[in-house]
Amino acid sequence: MKKTQRRYVARTDRSPPSESSTYQCHKTIRKAAIKMLARREYSALEIQDKLSEYYHLETIDDVILELQRQDWQSDERFAEMWVRSRANRGYGPQRIQHELKQKGVVVSLIVDALSAYEKNEQTWCDLAQAVYLKKYGAMPSGSWKEDVKRHKFMQYKGFSHTQFTS
Repeated sequence: MKKTQRRYVARTDRSPPSESSTYQCHKTIRKAAIKMLARREYSALEIQDKLSEYYHLETIDDVILELQRQDWQSDERFAEMWVRSRANRGYGPQRIQHELKQKGVVVSLIVDALSAYEKNEQTWCDLAQAVYLKKYGAMPSGSWKEDVKRHKFMQYKGFSHTQFTS
């Protein structure tokens, strides 16, 4: 017997709530943000982007500030989680830094998270060598063209030349 699949159909009839129901809107936004944060960490910008489709930006900003005061949302915690997660998938510091900037995390928090990972987990050079060995093994490249290909791969993963050649 064949299982029926459910399809998600986006509702287009939603409109932002009226200004008169600010308190109710605040509660609704807060509930939606907490529901998001219960699944995983989000940066403040990610929460704002996701909720701004349906709600007013001023109210969203107020809710985000409230969640930050209660320590339910933290860009620092998000950056640490993102660095650990992406490094475990074999990405280097340059790529991770770029991704965190796109997610609206402040540069000082990014630098702190990257250095904390290197101090507590492993060095970026060790990770780069592990990624390189996993992809190419111990076999030396046979040509200049192969060297360029390997170098581009490691740059794509976010490692500098010195990190994977040392």
